Amino acid sequence: MRRSIVFFFLIIGFLLQLSVLARTIILSQQTIAHGKVYRFATMPIDPYDAFRGRYVWLRFAVTDQTYPTDKDTCEKIKATSQAIIELSEDAKGYAKIANITTYYPENGDSFMAQASCYDSTSYNNDASLDEQTTSESPYQINIRLPFTRFYANEHQAPELEKQASDNQNLTYLSVRVSNHRAIPVGLHFLHAPEQ
Repeated sequence: MRRSIVFFFLIIGFLLQLSVLARTIILSQQTIAHGKVYRFATMPIDPYDAFRGRYVWLRFAVTDQTYPTDKDTCEKIKATSQAIIELSEDAKGYAKIANITTYYPENGDSFMAQASCYDSTSYNNDASLDEQTTSESPYQINIRLPFTRFYANEHQAPELEKQASDNQNLTYLSVRVSNHRAIPVGLHFLHAPEQ
């Protein structure tokens, strides 16, 4: 009797774990199949990790800048170290950050990213009070996107490495965004025009 109860709870535990895994896979596949494609301009570096294999480390143009915010949003971001990124596209078709909030919007494409926030006036002691108050906002957000590595299989890795090392290539990462999830789907290289 006791063994059958233990066995029953082991089976229930196994089924619960399996259902969580299945849900994650299904949501990821739905995002890949139906999500809107955003192109993130990148600056790649190609390292090798003995345990994880070949990947291209990505640095994004949208993360090389700070974004102004208000004090309440800054305090919430400091407490959680996370923010919700709302996306749009610039004139060239690349992804840009339209808004950074602490809640998911009802409409539009968004996902969660790591973030930090700081009061820029505390770092700028040399500026006069007038210079500090004329800025758009003293509270600034830095973000880190959740996809800083693009993994490649052993057949793709040599070609990606060759193209990543060529400074004449413009690079972007295709990311599908849907239901507040972002999934990288491809790393692309565009050759710069001859001058």
